Amino acid sequence: MAVMATSDVPARRRSSRALELDGILQQVAIEQIATMGWDAVSARSITASAGVTIGAFYARFISKAELARQLWEQVLADHLLGALGRVIEAAHDPDGLIEAIAPFTAGSPELVAAFELVLASQWEEPLRRGVGEPAAEVLAAWFDPEAHGPVGAAVRVAAVGLAIGLLIRSGRPWTDAIDLGSELERHAAVFADPGDPVDLDPTIDEGSPLRVRQFNGTDGSTARLLMAMVETVATMGYRRATLSHTCASIGVTTGFLFARYDTKLDLMVAAVEATWSQSTVQSQSLALDLAGRFDLGIVEAALWREFLHPDLGDLRRFLMEVERLARMEPTLMAAIAERETEAARQVAGATSPWDAPPSVEVGMALGIGLPAVALLVPSIWTLPFSALTVGLMASEPEVEGGLWGERAGRRGPGVG
Repeated sequence: MAVMATSDVPARRRSSRALELDGILQQVAIEQIATMGWDAVSARSITASAGVTIGAFYARFISKAELARQLWEQVLADHLLGALGRVIEAAHDPDGLIEAIAPFTAGSPELVAAFELVLASQWEEPLRRGVGEPAAEVLAAWFDPEAHGPVGAAVRVAAVGLAIGLLIRSGRPWTDAIDLGSELERHAAVFADPGDPVDLDPTIDEGSPLRVRQFNGTDGSTARLLMAMVETVATMGYRRATLSHTCASIGVTTGFLFARYDTKLDLMVAAVEATWSQSTVQSQSLALDLAGRFDLGIVEAALWREFLHPDLGDLRRFLMEVERLARMEPTLMAAIAERETEAARQVAGATSPWDAPPSVEVGMALGIGLPAVALLVPSIWTLPFSALTVGLMASEPEVEGGLWGERAGRRGPGVG
C-alpha cells in the first residue's frame, strides 16, 4: 500500500500541473478571441502568449474548432447564458436590471468571447454544431410563447436583445461615458407592466418593405458589385468572402474592382455605407408614412417587426459580420462612428454619440441586439412587441427636433 501511495503522488502532481496548463490555455484563448476576433486566433498565437509549445495545444485540442467547443461547454456557455438568464430574471426590477446588465455594458472578456463564437458560428459548420445550435436551443426555450405567453416571451426577447446590443456596442469608444441607469429603469418599468398587444397587420403591406435589393445613387455596375459583396459576406463571412468570388458572381473582373477600391476592406466599407444609406432612407420613409396614420408606439412595433422579418436574414448576417469586424478594424469603426454621429443628430439633435441622450444609446443597442437574437431564433419576429413599444414610446424622454420631432408632429390614431 505504501509503495502504491508513493508512486501515485507524482501522477496526482502531474494531473494538477496539466489542469493548471489547461486553465492557462483556456484563459489566453478567451482573451485573444475577445480582443483579436475568432478568425485571427490560432494554435500558434495562443501557445506563444501562454509560453508553451504547440504540442501542448494539440495534446488537448485536435483542432481550433475543438478548442471552441470545449471553451463553450466548460466556460463560456455558463458565462453568456447564465448572465442572460439573470437579465431575464431581473427584467421587471429597475435596480436588478441595472446590476444584471452591468457585465454586458462593461464588455467582459468572457461575454465578448462567448458572443464572438456565437456570431462566428453563422459561417463555420463545426462552430454551428458546437456553439450556435446549443445556444439557439436554449434561447428558443426561453422565448417560447406557449410556455411564457406571447407578451411574456416578447419581454424576454426585448431584455435579452437589449443586453446583447449593449455587449456588441461595448466596443464603441463613447459607451463608457453614457449613464444608462435612468433608461434601464424606464425599460424595467415597461417590462413589469406591459400593455395589451395590437394587431399590426393593418399597418404594413405584405412582405418586408425594408428589404434592400439593389443600391441607388451610383452607377449600375458598381451598385451590383457592392450588393454582391453584401450577399457574399452574408453567405460566407468576411474572411471567406474572396474578391474573385464576389466579382465572378456578377460577371466582372477583379480589375474592375481594383479600379474602384484599393483593398477588400475598402470594398467592405463602401458596401457597409451603401447598405446603411439605403436602409436608413427606407426605414425613415416607412416610419414617417406610418406615423401619419398610427400612434408612435405602434409605429415602433411595426419597425421592430420589419427589422426582424425573415426576408432580412441575409442583411442581418451581413450587419453582424460588420459588428464583428469593426472591433478589430479602426477604419470600419471610424465609419460606424461617423454614421452613428449622423443618427444622433437626426434623432436627438446631438452633435455626437457622446452628447446624445441615453435613450438614443439604448435604442441603438436594441436596434443591434434584437436582430442578433433573430439570427439564432428567427421566429421572434411574430411576437407582440407592441405590448412594450407603446409604453416605451409614451415614456420616452422628450427629444426636440430631428426625426423624432417630425414623427411626433405627425402622430395619428392607433390601430382599431
